[in-house]
Amino acid sequence: MSDLPSPASLHTVIVANGMPLGDERLAKEVAAAGFVLAADGGANVLAHLGLRCDAILGDFDSLSDGVLVGVPRIPAANQDLTDLAKAVEYLVEASASTIRIVCATGSRLDHTFCALGILAAYGRRVDLALVDDVAEARLVVSEMSLHGVLGRTISLLPVTPCVGVVTQGLRWDLHGDVLAAGVRESISNVADAHTVHVSVTSGDLIAYVHHAA
Repeated sequence: MSDLPSPASLHTVIVANGMPLGDERLAKEVAAAGFVLAADGGANVLAHLGLRCDAILGDFDSLSDGVLVGVPRIPAANQDLTDLAKAVEYLVEASASTIRIVCATGSRLDHTFCALGILAAYGRRVDLALVDDVAEARLVVSEMSLHGVLGRTISLLPVTPCVGVVTQGLRWDLHGDVLAAGVRESISNVADAHTVHVSVTSGDLIAYVHHAA
């Protein structure tokens, strides 16, 4: 543990044990990070691709034998939290400046559900994004401006009921609407402006913005 680098004030990436990103996108995410943390079995993905890993956190039940033997381990055995939640909590407590979560969606619905819950739980405490091969998700903290998004697909996902949702720059703008899961969402909207503004009065609203083509 004495050899563990500090993620304080760094741009960080957490690699989870879900559906891997495309190799090129994952390599770019890792290369841009000042600190790369594998959430347990996420280390298997990094080892397979020969990508950097600065530490592995978890209870190590998903970590393959002999993987990244020389990389520092951070034991985190709390069974009340997922390995991904423990990894985010660790980086938040260590004062990381930004956190990008990759490989956390796709392979299992329950993992995807938990990842969205983590965005809602921690998105007000740190600059946090969830990235997959389709898009990037962020919590709308009161208001958000999305730049350079003309023509991109944008969905607004209410984790909890969201009151007073207002948008500007979408093909189908919202004007103080209420969004709630299973009642009304804003799925597959399209940006008709280079900058889209989103605001919400109350509730946990996630903006899911497709990558540029």
